[in-house]
Amino acid sequence: LTGIKYVFDKALFRRMLSYSWPILILGIAGILNQTADKILFPYIYKGENAHEQLGIYGAASKIAMIMAMIMQAFRYAYEPFVFGKAKDKDNRDTYAQAMKYFIIFTLLAFLVVVGYIDLLKYIIAPDYWSGLQVVPIVMAAEIMMGIYFNLSFWYKLTDRTIWGAWFSGTGCLVLVLGNVLFVPQYGFMACAWSGVAGYGTAMLLSYFVGQRYYPINYPLRDIAWYLVLAAISYHFMEKYDSLLLNTAVIAFFVSYVLHKDLPPSSLPVIGKYFRTSPSPSQGGEKGMRDESYWMRDESYWMRDEELRVKLSSALLNSRTPELLKKAYVYTPTLLSLLHSQAKRIKNEELNI
Repeated sequence: LTGIKYVFDKALFRRMLSYSWPILILGIAGILNQTADKILFPYIYKGENAHEQLGIYGAASKIAMIMAMIMQAFRYAYEPFVFGKAKDKDNRDTYAQAMKYFIIFTLLAFLVVVGYIDLLKYIIAPDYWSGLQVVPIVMAAEIMMGIYFNLSFWYKLTDRTIWGAWFSGTGCLVLVLGNVLFVPQYGFMACAWSGVAGYGTAMLLSYFVGQRYYPINYPLRDIAWYLVLAAISYHFMEKYDSLLLNTAVIAFFVSYVLHKDLPPSSLPVIGKYFRTSPSPSQGGEKGMRDESYWMRDESYWMRDEELRVKLSSALLNSRTPELLKKAYVYTPTLLSLLHSQAKRIKNEELNI
């Protein structure tokens, strides 16, 4: 191109460099977290069959890579979503809910793999089955890595990527030390537990520091309850070792999720088969406070003029800001069709 003068922007270059070089360190640390145990194992394991033990550990870990595949798919979808939502005023609530559902579905994947390990073990040769005991531990480490990935966006959004380098570096150091100290005595089980320690360290550091610079109100109570429920389910699976019981435990976990946080009526495609008429008179305002009440396809609300009038009256009578915000978030198009009083509520009560 002619007529354009190109100038090297030193200030922009410094900003780009200060943002990106810690991500490079973070990436290197992440690769080491995945491979350091396998690199170090032959040199620090005291037994004569070090390569045999490493082969068993590596083969058994392949089953746990189901979690890694879930993580990879999630990363490709979630990262663009986060940066796209960065300027939205309700983005932190969205991130909190995303964390919750990520943990729910990874715990479900964990239970499925553990519950059907007697079938999945045929992915590898019988000679390697002695290493199957590491599968739940490696999967737990992968879940922690996924949580750390979810938490990592605060320092990317606030241009504090140097913290990411510190977190990943510290986690990598913990993992390497765990291998060096315990592999000589405990073999490849130490590799698995060192991964849990390393990812757990990075995860906790990112959470506590992130709450200082970019506080997000994560639903910790709900998350803790799901962790307890998954731990109890895992205990029953390990104790009784029955495919039938394992299936029942997984079915119970799924039914609990559907009942508490993911009602079938809110699911895509199949949700329309579970929707019932959500008359505002059913359950009163208490029923309308349920988030699942609003998480419907808006076409459902627009079918019936009488239903829209009843809903508008219920909104007017409730005068509850929390309820009105739910209505605005989940049914914005519907509210735009309601009468002028509802429009006045939208502007005055919601302050938007």
